[in-house]
Amino acid sequence: MATLLPNARQQFIDGNGVPLAGGSVFFFVPNTTTPKSTWQDSGQLTLNTNPVILDAAGEAIIFGSGVYRQVVTDSAGNTIWDQLTSSTDAGGIIWGGTSGGSGNAQTIAATSFSSQDGQQVSFIAGFSNSGATTLTPSGGSAI
Repeated sequence: MATLLPNARQQFIDGNGVPLAGGSVFFFVPNTTTPKSTWQDSGQLTLNTNPVILDAAGEAIIFGSGVYRQVVTDSAGNTIWDQLTSSTDAGGIIWGGTSGGSGNAQTIAATSFSSQDGQQVSFIAGFSNSGATTLTPSGGSAI
């Protein structure tokens, strides 16, 4: 199955559509201020600075793996946005079908789940739960 290819260079703009020349893009572990690495190449050989400083066109090359908290600022340090984002690598999203088990202990047939950072499991809930629910992908640990 083919998917849309993201642009090789990302461009960041302000609310008026003006490129964020000299702006910054910070990357963190989600819901924290712990820096998380991004790279200038898909092989993860050349690290980006954190923050990534945007060029005169408001552009940069940014490769990542997993889920990130992305904070974009203009050249004066004003926050443009603070959002979660994730990579689109093939191993990141797994389809688990309809869950089995019971309401508060559902199982998902997701044999390629490996508990790696940023991996996402999509499924249809086969049961309603009445409290905290443990999800266990087959072949993986509880999530």
